[in-house]
Amino acid sequence: MSPIKHEQFGAFDVALTVGVPTVLPGLDDTLYRDAEARRERQWRREEEAWARSEEQRRLRIGRTSRSYCLSRLERELSEAFQQCGSPGDGSQRRIPKERLAVVLEKLGFLCGAAEESFCAKLALLLDKDYTGYVFFDSLFSFLSRVLDREDQPDWRPEHMSLEEECYFDLERQLSKAFCKFQAHRLSRPKVERQRAETSCRDSPHSPRSASPARTDWRHSAQTPRSSSSGGPHSSHSTPRRVARSARRVLSETSCRGGSRGEVLSRNEVLFHQAALVARHNAELEEEGKIVKMQEEMRECTFTPKITSTRRCLPTNQPRNFDTAVARMRSAHRRRQERREEFERIPCGENYDRLRRLKTAPFSCYYDKGSARAPALLFVDVNVGHGKSGRIGVHEGDDFRELAVNFGKAFQLDRNVVFKLEEMLQEVYSEHRRRSVVAGQGDVCYSEEELIEAEHLTEPDEALSVGRQFHAFALRPQAQTE
Repeated sequence: MSPIKHEQFGAFDVALTVGVPTVLPGLDDTLYRDAEARRERQWRREEEAWARSEEQRRLRIGRTSRSYCLSRLERELSEAFQQCGSPGDGSQRRIPKERLAVVLEKLGFLCGAAEESFCAKLALLLDKDYTGYVFFDSLFSFLSRVLDREDQPDWRPEHMSLEEECYFDLERQLSKAFCKFQAHRLSRPKVERQRAETSCRDSPHSPRSASPARTDWRHSAQTPRSSSSGGPHSSHSTPRRVARSARRVLSETSCRGGSRGEVLSRNEVLFHQAALVARHNAELEEEGKIVKMQEEMRECTFTPKITSTRRCLPTNQPRNFDTAVARMRSAHRRRQERREEFERIPCGENYDRLRRLKTAPFSCYYDKGSARAPALLFVDVNVGHGKSGRIGVHEGDDFRELAVNFGKAFQLDRNVVFKLEEMLQEVYSEHRRRSVVAGQGDVCYSEEELIEAEHLTEPDEALSVGRQFHAFALRPQAQTE
């Protein structure tokens, strides 16, 4: 690392060389924790944005609007009860359970053949005493609770009986299903629609001779539902015929120059409302993207936009291109084989095994293989002219081999080697005899018990094997290696 350069007061420039770590110890943990914190904040912002969008998507009604809706609901429910011919007045007004579907239709809630089970469950909930009638107060209180359900927490009373618990679950299930009809009903201009239908029916532009469909529509509009003699299926199909006839009349009126702006069907209102909601959701999504982009730019967590590299279009290959490439590849392969054969070092079969071994002295490596029992005795041989040698005798040794090796070392004659072999046998036999007598395997000789061997030959009869040898002296030793 080069020394620190002082460019200005308080500023230092450190030149880093190759091999110097650029990340300080513990810095990676800090960066990881910062990234985790950024991800946590981003997840929290997304959750808040989603909750805010859900809150804005919900239908909110103020206190004044709620009171207006309740008063309007009470007035329309009273009119529906009167049209159904309910006896009594005030809170004593009631209708049969079979007429509940007709009341819901007059209020503007969809109740066709598919909602028969819903009407049956609602009648069972409102008629807990099994009187066969649905009272005005019970139906109005249920509709009011459905209207206020959005602002009330989902709570469950304690210590309820089995019957009360069943009724509570049934009411909660019906309230959830009724919220959809309630939201559609609040966005529908019912009074203006009736006025538009009346004005269309009394319009001077309409022809005097009405068609059968138009006659049926007028008849069904003027005749109350209570006076119809048909079954439940005819009562359910009547409003559909009325709606189809009304739409046909409105279309004919608009074609003849009638004012279309004053007449808005429920489908058109729902369509415009859905378009406004979709536009509002798109704006919220764009705002969320902008906020997310700003946060990514501020925290440097954005993903850079990398333009993809434009690849060149493949051109036509020259003639015999594949053949030339294959020929060059085969030539390169043969060149590599010749180079490897030239640079190869011929080694034995044991080369790889020895190369994998660790470096160690030879004595340490071969200690286990050269382990041998201690010698039984040592025989010192005095050769003429001040020369002497020692022969170690072990258990199981071959005396002829020992004598031959000793003769080769000292250049002895064959006869002398033979006499040396006999002498080794005699010494070994004496050693074994003394071991058996003493009851032990090894015999120790002291200095006083040295045995002087007789001279093999006289000095004047010394053997000549290139030099003169005077005599041999055998002496067992007490020490062993």
